[in-house]
Amino acid sequence: APVWQVTPLVQTEAVWSEIDQHLLRWVRDPRPELLLVLAVDSAIDADRIDHLQAMGELFTAAHQTGRVPGEGAAALLLAHPLWPNLPQHMPEAVRLWRPVSARRDKSADAAGRIGCTTLTAVLTEVLHRTAPPHEAVMAVSDADHRPSRTSELFEALQAVAPDIDPSQQVTRVGEACGDLGVARALVPTVLACAALRNSDLAQRVAVATH
Repeated sequence: APVWQVTPLVQTEAVWSEIDQHLLRWVRDPRPELLLVLAVDSAIDADRIDHLQAMGELFTAAHQTGRVPGEGAAALLLAHPLWPNLPQHMPEAVRLWRPVSARRDKSADAAGRIGCTTLTAVLTEVLHRTAPPHEAVMAVSDADHRPSRTSELFEALQAVAPDIDPSQQVTRVGEACGDLGVARALVPTVLACAALRNSDLAQRVAVATH
């Protein structure tokens, strides 16, 4: 029977630490399992918007770096590599590598230039794992309208994948959907998986950044 876990997260990105622990356990334990990760959040009700405005965090004409309220839901189904007859049961499945994480020396919302050193190092490690050469690389990010996050993303991608076409191969979910709250921890990865399933290139790689 399913074992449900409802885990309150101090930080949205902490969900990937939880997922990584499961992936590590699967390496050690040959018993096949499935892991279903669900995330849902909404910030578009009046009370939440009033709260953001009172905290000075709402996007306005006078506060261009504020947050745009959004809402979203996403689900990610992970299967143990030894799940019986996986290719037959789930022919559209794609391979998910273990997450790579790092912490900047300051927040992306801090004053001054953020730089892309940390994200560049993470993306370099990720692409090194995926056995190049690739026919194409796609990037899906939770980056939004804020210049600091956008410049960090595009500068890092230019450093590690200089041939990437920002208009065709990069998606910023936050720009289209606003701040998805806890759901943003899954949405870029879910959309990256969907993009791979719809691709006709066997060696295509999708990178999700949070």
